[in-house]
Amino acid sequence: MKGTFKPVPQLRLEILARTGRHRNCKAFNKYRGPVTLKDGYASKSEDDDDNSKSFQNVLLKNLNALYRFIRPYACAGVVIAATSNSLLPVEKLSDLTPTFFIGLLKALVPALLMHIYVAAINQLSDVEIDKINKPYLPLASGEFSMGTGIAITLTSVLMSLAIAMMLRSPPLVLGVIVWFLFGTAYSVQLPFLRWKGNSFLAAISIMFLNGLLQQFPYFIHIQKYVLGRPVEITRSLMFAIAFICCFCI
Repeated sequence: MKGTFKPVPQLRLEILARTGRHRNCKAFNKYRGPVTLKDGYASKSEDDDDNSKSFQNVLLKNLNALYRFIRPYACAGVVIAATSNSLLPVEKLSDLTPTFFIGLLKALVPALLMHIYVAAINQLSDVEIDKINKPYLPLASGEFSMGTGIAITLTSVLMSLAIAMMLRSPPLVLGVIVWFLFGTAYSVQLPFLRWKGNSFLAAISIMFLNGLLQQFPYFIHIQKYVLGRPVEITRSLMFAIAFICCFCI
């Protein structure tokens, strides 16, 4: 009968290893050596975790900078103004249908985008001033580059105009165009512009934007293009315009 015979020293070492008596055996220790375990998988996992945390930190930092760049407190003012003026044409509770609220939400989108444009162009024009007066703003602090600021500005104004035209509502289109012109004239450093540098022109611009531009377009849009009624200037609209104009002055 054929078999495999192992040398006696090797057989003895195997017996010692199985019985656990090899730790104190000189013959076994002679064959022992340092063993290096490869932790490639652990290192890769740690690298992935670090990259994930780094990406999250960068994303949160950029979102925070964007939040300060668009000035959300002013966005809230735009939403409140547009909503309140859109409610003025409502004559009865049955007018508050899903169609009404969808029309209102559609009108808010180009308004908010145009507000972002006005806030952005104002910061682009005042970077050096903001470094002293408002160093927390993204452009002044260096969190956003000028290229990033310009990209956000162009994107917001183009999307605002495009969406207003897609809605096929002439008052909304006219409103965002006039808003664009006044917002640009208010901030941009060009001949006969930068009206914010003149107290009279600055007051006229603010009164026009808040007192007229945020009133008529939404009122007419809801009254004619959402509720389907003929345009009729109501006393409530005139009172709202007069109140806001006096408040701006």
